[in-house]
Amino acid sequence: MASYLILLGNPRDLHIPYFAMPVPASLENTVLRGNIKADLVKLVGRRCAAWIKARLDRDVIELIQTRDYIPHQTAFYSKWLLFRDEAAAAAFLDAWPRYRLDERLGKIDEERNALATKLQQRLKRGDFDLGRIGEDRQRENLAHRYVETAETLRDLSSQLRLLEMAKGLAHKWQATL
Repeated sequence: MASYLILLGNPRDLHIPYFAMPVPASLENTVLRGNIKADLVKLVGRRCAAWIKARLDRDVIELIQTRDYIPHQTAFYSKWLLFRDEAAAAAFLDAWPRYRLDERLGKIDEERNALATKLQQRLKRGDFDLGRIGEDRQRENLAHRYVETAETLRDLSSQLRLLEMAKGLAHKWQATL
């Protein structure tokens, strides 16, 4: 039976400490089944949860959390909606398009590229040249703006990397679930 996974929220990767590595469970890939009636509202919101709960009787929909071991010393956590029927998964994505993974990837990549281009243009113009500003408070504000922009760019790159990794792992889990 085929399964279709839809990513909920943002996945995360966590470092496994060296003292936990000898534990065999730290090197395993696992699936935990969640309580869809109790946990879903926190993940998707009230209206989306109501849409899913209204279809639980006729469609097989499960809430799962996967944990993947990624060498060396990384655990990758993702939360998914598991659909057993392709039509039900397509109906969910039609009703809630924000969960389309390819569109999320495209939007984040586009936002990251636009921000990187804008930052490069501002650097070429000398917008962040602290030497041309005489007042200390203005220098500090300009430095904060640069740091905030650079952190936003780093966060977008990290989100993109995590979503791409989740997309790759989704294919593996779809084949095994």
